[in-house]
Amino acid sequence: MKQLAGDDSIFLSIETPNSALTTGAIAVIDPSQAEDFSFEKLLRTLTERIGRVPKLSWTVRHVPLGLDRPYWVENKGVRVEDHVHRVSVPAPGGEDELAELSSQLFSRQLDRSRPLWEIWYIEGLAEQRAAILLKTHHCMFDGLSGVGLGEILADFEPNPPEEPEEKNAKRKRSSRGSQEPEPSDMELFQQGLVSLMGMPYRVTGWMAKMSWRSMAMIPHKRKHRDLLAGEAPRTIFNNPLTSRRGITFASVSLDDVKAIKKHFDVKVNDVLLAVCGSALRSYLQAQNALPEETLIAGVPISTRAEGDKNLDNQVGTLSVSLETHLKDPVKRLKEINRRSLAAKEIAGDLGATDVQAMGTALPPVAIELAGWILNSAKLEGKIPLQANTIISNVPGPPFPLYICGGKVEAVFPLAPVLVGMGLSITIMSYVKDINFGFMLDPNLVPEPWLLTEGIENGVEELKRAIEG
Repeated sequence: MKQLAGDDSIFLSIETPNSALTTGAIAVIDPSQAEDFSFEKLLRTLTERIGRVPKLSWTVRHVPLGLDRPYWVENKGVRVEDHVHRVSVPAPGGEDELAELSSQLFSRQLDRSRPLWEIWYIEGLAEQRAAILLKTHHCMFDGLSGVGLGEILADFEPNPPEEPEEKNAKRKRSSRGSQEPEPSDMELFQQGLVSLMGMPYRVTGWMAKMSWRSMAMIPHKRKHRDLLAGEAPRTIFNNPLTSRRGITFASVSLDDVKAIKKHFDVKVNDVLLAVCGSALRSYLQAQNALPEETLIAGVPISTRAEGDKNLDNQVGTLSVSLETHLKDPVKRLKEINRRSLAAKEIAGDLGATDVQAMGTALPPVAIELAGWILNSAKLEGKIPLQANTIISNVPGPPFPLYICGGKVEAVFPLAPVLVGMGLSITIMSYVKDINFGFMLDPNLVPEPWLLTEGIENGVEELKRAIEG
C-alpha cells in the first residue's frame, strides 16, 4: 500500500462530474502488414504485459471522511477484459467520426472502484485503419510517465521476439508487491486523525514557502516588468464546465516547425506556442469574441529528475503570454520567445508552481469543501483567471512504433480541461509529425474544427514569412 503524492491527491479531490480529470491518447494504426492484428490479440498482449506497469493493477483506497490522502492498493482480482472494450465508428470512418466517438468515450468518468484506466479498440476507420484509445486518470500518470506506458502496448518492430517465460514469470511475481494485509477503515481513520493533528504545522510550512516565493519574485518583477504574464482575460471558453467533452486533432510537419525555429532563432516550444496563439486568435475572431488583452497559457513543465522512473506526477506550471493581441505572426513568435525565456529563468530560480506542497499540507476534505463552496456560490466564472488554457508539449519517439504488429501512423495526446478552462491543448512529436490534441467542452467551444484549421494556417503563416 502506497500513499498518493500531494498533487495526485488533489487531482482526485477536485474532480466533479463536470470536471473529470481524464487524460489519454488516440493512436491511429495501419494493420495492413500485421500478421494478426485483432481485438483478441490486443487482449492477449495486455494480459501478458500488464506486469510491466504494476500501477495498472492499483485501486484507490480513500481514508474515511477524507482526513488524509488516499492510498494505492493492489487489486489482486484485476481482469484485463474489464478494462478493454471494442467499438466501431460509423461510416465513412473519417476524422469527424473518430473525433465524435472519442468525444463520447471521454465524456464518461472512470470507475473509481477499479484501476483507473480503460482501453478502447476502435475499428471501422477508412482505408481499413483502426485506432486504440487510452484513458487514464490524471492522478496515475503525468505526460512523460504516460508516454512511458507505451511499453505495455508498443513495440519497436512489427513482430518482436517473445519475452522468455522465466523473465515474464519473475516480472509477474515482482508486480504483486507487498503481501502485507490492508488496514481496516478504522485503522485508516485513526491514521487520518494523527495526520490531521499535524496539519497546522504543514500548513504553516506551506504558507511560509509561498511567502518566500512572493518575496523572491520581487527582483524578477523589477527585471522582467514588461515580460511577466498578468491576469488572463475571460473568453467564451472560460466559463463553468458541463459534463460533455469534445475532441479534435491536427498534425503539422516537424521539419516545417524546425525550419521556422532555425530561421527565427527560437525554441521549438516557442513556435508551437505561437502557432497555438495564432489558432486561438483566428478562432475567437471568427466567434466575434477576441479580447483586447492577450490570452495566457499555463504551460506544464516536468520537474522529473533525469533517469527517474517513478510514474507519479512530477510537473510544475509556467504562465506564458500567447500575444493574441498582435496581428503579425512573426512579432507574436518573437514576443513569446522573450516571455518564455523570462518565465523559465524565474522557474529555474524559484522552482515551478508547487501544487504538491498544497496537496500534502491540506487533507482532501478541505480541498473538496473549497470546491463545493466554489460551485455552490457559482464563483467558477467570476474568480480571477491565471490562464485561459493549458498547453502541454510532450516529446514523443522519432521512430515508428507498432501495436500488435500494426504500424502506428499518428498519436494524438489528450489532457483534461480544468475548472474555468473549457479548452486544453496537448502536443506530441511522433516520427516526422507534430500532433495536436484538443480536449474541450463543446458547450463552450462551438465549431471546434476551426481550431485545427488555425493550427495549420499558423504554420503556413510563419513559412510564408520565411519565404518573404
